[in-house]
Amino acid sequence: MKKLVALTLSLVLVLSFIPSAFAREVMDHTYFSQFPLVQEGENVEVSVVTVRNAAYGNDAEKTWFWQWSEAATGLQFTHSQIIDTSLADQKPLLFASGDLPNLMMQLKLTPSELVLYGMQEHQLKDLSSYITEERMPWLSKWIAQYPQAKAVCTTPDGAMYTLPFFTNLGVPVATQECIDINTTLLQECGMEVPTSVEELTAFLYKVKELHPDSVPMSGIVGASSVNAASSGGNTLNPLSFLLNAYGYITEGTNDFGYEVALKNGKVVIPCGDADFVEFLKLANKYYTDGIMQQDFFTADHVSVTALATEHRTAILATAAYNILPTYEEFIQWQSVKPLTSSVNPVQQWKNNDSITCGGVAISADTPDELVDKILRYLDFFYSALGSVYLWEGPLYGSPDTLGLVQGLSFRDGSKYFYDVKEGPYENNLAYVYGQGFGASTAFGNRSHDIDHPEKLNYFLQMLQYCLGTPMDEIVPFGWVHENGDGHNRLTRLENNVPYLVSGYPSIMYFSAEEQETIDEITLLLNAHVTSEVAKFITGARSIDEFDQFVSECEAYGLRELEKIYAKGYENYINAQ
Repeated sequence: MKKLVALTLSLVLVLSFIPSAFAREVMDHTYFSQFPLVQEGENVEVSVVTVRNAAYGNDAEKTWFWQWSEAATGLQFTHSQIIDTSLADQKPLLFASGDLPNLMMQLKLTPSELVLYGMQEHQLKDLSSYITEERMPWLSKWIAQYPQAKAVCTTPDGAMYTLPFFTNLGVPVATQECIDINTTLLQECGMEVPTSVEELTAFLYKVKELHPDSVPMSGIVGASSVNAASSGGNTLNPLSFLLNAYGYITEGTNDFGYEVALKNGKVVIPCGDADFVEFLKLANKYYTDGIMQQDFFTADHVSVTALATEHRTAILATAAYNILPTYEEFIQWQSVKPLTSSVNPVQQWKNNDSITCGGVAISADTPDELVDKILRYLDFFYSALGSVYLWEGPLYGSPDTLGLVQGLSFRDGSKYFYDVKEGPYENNLAYVYGQGFGASTAFGNRSHDIDHPEKLNYFLQMLQYCLGTPMDEIVPFGWVHENGDGHNRLTRLENNVPYLVSGYPSIMYFSAEEQETIDEITLLLNAHVTSEVAKFITGARSIDEFDQFVSECEAYGLRELEKIYAKGYENYINAQ
C-alpha cells in the first residue's frame, strides 16, 4: 500500500507541471483519441436539457463537468434546466412543446415513454445505426460483450432511442438479496450449510428442538420490507429465497408469487404454476410449526432485529451486519447458497446485471453531422477513465480540474475521498451534484474496464492507466473480512456467484395497449394473490383449494398476462 501512496503523490506532482489541457502525456491517449470534435475556429452548438438537483445543483454553465466537456470536445453547449422536484410535471410539457433540444440528459425516460415519444410520435432519434466501432468504440465493445445492453434499449420496432448505463455489469457484486445463516448454530446442530430445501428444513427443525423459544426463520413482507432500510437494514421476506428453490427465477423481493419469473427458460407467473403448491405446503408447515414467527405478515424490522440480537433466530433475510453491530456477532453469519428442491434439481440465483436506460436521448430533428459528434462525445464515458470523470471528476492536481475543483484524492493507500474546495460544498454529495457529476446516472459505465473485466474497482483502473500500477498488487477498498460490508460481500460472492443466471429482464417494452392491459390485470390479480397466499400459509385456507385458487387467478387474466410477458421476452431475446 505504501507503493500506492507514493505513486499517487508522484501523480499529483507530475500533473501539476503539465501545461496541456488534458494530461494526455500521462494518461492513456486512447481515451481521448476522438477529442477534440471540431476544427479550430469552428463553432458547433449543441442545445441541451439537463436536470438540476434542487438541494445541491448549480446552473449547468457553472459546473466543472460542462465546462470541461466544452474544453475537451470544442463543442458549445447551450443549456436549459429542469429542477428534479418538478421533472414529472415538466417532462410531458417539454415533449408537448414540439421544440426539443438536441441532447436530453437525466430525464429518466421510462420504457413506456420511449415507446410513446420515440416509436409512436417519432420525436427521438433512432440511434441503432449510429453505434459503430468507428464512432462509438467503447460502447460497441460493451454491446459485443453484453448483448443484453442493446436489448434493454431496443423498442419493439427495433429502434434504440436511448443509450444504456452500466452499474456493476459483469461484476458479480450486486446479486439479489438472499439469506444469511448462523454458522454457530450449524455447528451446534452438527450440520453443514444447507444446499437443498430438505437440508434447510432439517436444520431449522433441529434449532427449534434445541431452542424451543426460538424462531428459526425470521423476516418481514410487503411494505415493511420496502421501508426496512430506514430502520437500519434491508430485512426482506425469506420466502422469496424458498420460491427460488422451486425453480422460479424472480426478483429477490418477490413476496407472494405474482411477479413474472423464468422457469426452465419459460415465462411464468409462479402463483399459476403447478409447482407453486409445493412452495405453499412448505411455507404452511413452517408457519404451523413455529419455524416462522406468528406475526410474520405484520412484523416490522424492530421485531426481527430483536430476534437476532437475542440470538433467537437462525436465518436472516438480510446481511447480518445490518442488524448485528459487532464483529463477534456478524462474523457468525454467512450467505446461503441457492437451494434445490424436490421439483428443481438446479442451484440457481438471479444475477443483477445492473443495466438501466432512458437517461440520455437525442431529438429526431438533430442533423446527422451533429448526432455524430454528440455520440463520439458520449462514448468517452463508457471507458474506464471516462467512468471516473463522469462519476468523480478529475484527479487532484490535474490540469483537467480547470481550476474549478480540486479533484479526486487518495489517502492512506486504502481510502479515497474528495479534497473539496472550501466554500460552497458541505459534503461530497453536494460536491458531486454541484459540479455536475450527477450526469453519471444518465449514461456511461460504472462497472469495469471492458478490456479487463476481472478488475473490480474502477478507481484502481484509473490509477493503473495513469501510473502503470499493476492492479493485482492492490486490494480493493473495503473488501476486508473484518468489515461488515466486506464480510457480507465476500460470503455472497463465494456462495452465489457460481450459480448466477439471467432472469426476466427488469426493463421491458410493451405497446400502450399491452401496458394498459398489464395495469388493469395486475391491479386486481396482485391484491387477490397477496390475500390468498397469506391465507394458505397461515392455514386460513386449505391447500386442497389450490386448483380453485389458480382458476380464480385465471379469471383475473393470469394467462393473458403471461402471454404479454412472453411476447415481450421474445422481443428482448431477438434484440440481442
